[in-house]
Amino acid sequence: MIPPDPLWHEVRAGAVRMLVSDRHPVAVLQRTGSPDLMVSWPDLDVGLRQPGTTVFRAPTGAWVLYRPREAQDEQIAPGRNAALHIAADGAVTRFDDIEDTLPAGVTSHGLWLHASGGSPDPRDGAAWLAPDDVVVLRPDGTRGAVRVERRIAFLFEDDEGRMLLVHTAPPAAVRRFGGTSYTYEYASVPLPPGPLPPRIVVDAADASAVPDDELMARIRPLINREVRGILGDASVDLHEDLATIALPPVDAARDGILDV
Repeated sequence: MIPPDPLWHEVRAGAVRMLVSDRHPVAVLQRTGSPDLMVSWPDLDVGLRQPGTTVFRAPTGAWVLYRPREAQDEQIAPGRNAALHIAADGAVTRFDDIEDTLPAGVTSHGLWLHASGGSPDPRDGAAWLAPDDVVVLRPDGTRGAVRVERRIAFLFEDDEGRMLLVHTAPPAAVRRFGGTSYTYEYASVPLPPGPLPPRIVVDAADASAVPDDELMARIRPLINREVRGILGDASVDLHEDLATIALPPVDAARDGILDV
């Protein structure tokens, strides 16, 4: 009997279809004309809590960010934050000692993480206009630090180039029956070509507003798609292995990569 299809996050890296499991430390890379490639990271330390999984498409492959979910039982030990990069050839680069923070976005430089914890209080206007210190996890396993002179809303990179959006004003409260929501203003700031400098100056003369329809048209293809199941005979075997927590033997892999 084939078990129920697990949930996968799908991104594309060129001609490679990459599917990252939502609940297991495994990904499947599907390549035209080649066998499916399975990569795994079972010894990545995320603590005892089930983590939340966020997958980002990147020009260099895919980034996976693990952040521990809140536990109702306070006796459960805290989880750990971790991240990894999966290249289109299946190479995995791990970061298992990162701080609890929020992602800012992904470019070819790497995964950008806010150095501070969560978002500022929406009523703290000064915090939304203050400089933003970020840590950049690079695909080669190194890290960099960058200070952006305004708080980052988000950033991404696509075939048209890189886009960095920063907040230009504190959130504006919109009070409605049943609660308060907030609207945000931001502008696009050019990212310098080549390696990142330690400081990115935000000049109002260089910042430009981005129409919502244009922004959504560029962001939509970058959002990973959640799918149930993966095609191919190998995926049936993999589903059964995941359902029974019986992955193929580690000694059958080469450099952490297993053809299935």
